[in-house]
Amino acid sequence: KQVQGRNGRQFIACNTIEDDVLLLDALRQIQYGKSRKDTVEAGNDIVHNLKITQTFSFDVQERVMKILARAGMVQLASRILESMVVQYKYVPSSIGYVAVLNGLRRVKKLDLVQSTLMKLSNACQHDDIHGNGNGNSDNSISNNSGGGGGSIDVVALNAYLGAISDVITTKSSSPSSSSSSSFFLSDTETLEAHVSPSKAPSFKA
Repeated sequence: KQVQGRNGRQFIACNTIEDDVLLLDALRQIQYGKSRKDTVEAGNDIVHNLKITQTFSFDVQERVMKILARAGMVQLASRILESMVVQYKYVPSSIGYVAVLNGLRRVKKLDLVQSTLMKLSNACQHDDIHGNGNGNSDNSISNNSGGGGGSIDVVALNAYLGAISDVITTKSSSPSSSSSSSFFLSDTETLEAHVSPSKAPSFKA
């Protein structure tokens, strides 16, 4: 199955029946693994050994990405998302990328939440420029799973705001923190420095 990314790059899903079996086995191990080690090994097998970002369709990648994020393997999930968004300017459904953002929030990676949002925004703006805002044009990678279109789901913004709130709450409850307001100002300045008006994410309700 050959598909074209929204930046013109070609992607060919070339998974075999053997690959399918190995993927299902790894997912089963994630679900029923007896230890955290078993779960992490299965996740690593999917990303590194099966090379899911090079082998399986974006529909499959998106679903596996969500499973990995919810299983606590957010670094592996982020790698899949970045491959789709950065290399192919493909915006998966909000269910997929919000799971990654929430995973990053849980591990208190505010900087990665922000950078992930910016990468998603860049991919969405690429859609606008090239007339693929509905996610279902002839050049779309998928006719059903994609469709981020020209805007990011507002739930993703909620995840970012929640991550900021988590950091503020942590710092304000710390004995060494004397002023939460100064931290908030600093974070606002950082956000303004990275999000110029021309590149600011566009969110949809």
